Amino acid sequence: MPEWQKDRNDGKAKTRKAGRTKSAGRLKGQNGRSAEGRDDGKAKTRKAGRTGNQEEKRSTVMLIIQMAGGLGNQMFQYALYQQFVSMGKEVKMDDEAGFREDKQRDPALGAFGITYERASRAEIIEMTDSSMAFTARVRRKLFGRQNHSYFEENKRFQPQIFDWDHVYLEGYWQSEKYFPDAAGLLKQEFSLENIRKNREKGDGLSPQAQECLRQIEQTESVSIHVRRGDYLLPQNQELFGEICTDRYYEQAVRMAVRRHPGFIFLPMTGNGRRSG
Repeated sequence: MPEWQKDRNDGKAKTRKAGRTKSAGRLKGQNGRSAEGRDDGKAKTRKAGRTGNQEEKRSTVMLIIQMAGGLGNQMFQYALYQQFVSMGKEVKMDDEAGFREDKQRDPALGAFGITYERASRAEIIEMTDSSMAFTARVRRKLFGRQNHSYFEENKRFQPQIFDWDHVYLEGYWQSEKYFPDAAGLLKQEFSLENIRKNREKGDGLSPQAQECLRQIEQTESVSIHVRRGDYLLPQNQELFGEICTDRYYEQAVRMAVRRHPGFIFLPMTGNGRRSG
């Protein structure tokens, strides 16, 4: 091969090699920047996602008060709720769980026209670690329940609950010490006037309760409360039994009739229905 042609071929080879190297470098640089950009984007997205999850978790920090029992108990539970509200705490009511096993009672504060923030099912499950998902059940089996709940074991005033921010509270909280800052509001909300206003709107009271209220307002009436229900259990009979006996009620009725012959008696019981 002539020398000049060899030189020209060598030049073409070098040119092609240089071109490939340059193209490869350009491609590598583009891919490198693109991949780097994508990786940075993914990293930022993942970081933002983690931050978002953390903020979402923080946003669920709250107090949940379980509503349970009859009207009187619910009034005390709502009073504690309003005390936490006055303290600026995030607080909601669970008005479902406390009635699942108690078929005789229902949420009753609607009679006053009272509303409150209701905890969602997801919030309650998270707080009480009660998810029935397979992974959650396995974790509880291996490591125990991560439960953020507190049950009022005794009836003494427990001021430490005001220092808590993330707990599910079960109890009756029957002390005026639990609502010192909400007492004024509660006196306004727990009024017969609110019940009457609510009745006029057709809200809050069952037809049976509305009929009972009509008789109370339009007649000379006497309510006779006979506590039954859980008070018939042996442990409660030991504490409260034989206080208001049959003889006590009979004498009270006779005395009322002698003084006011026109009285209408409205017997109430703790067994979920009004006596005749």
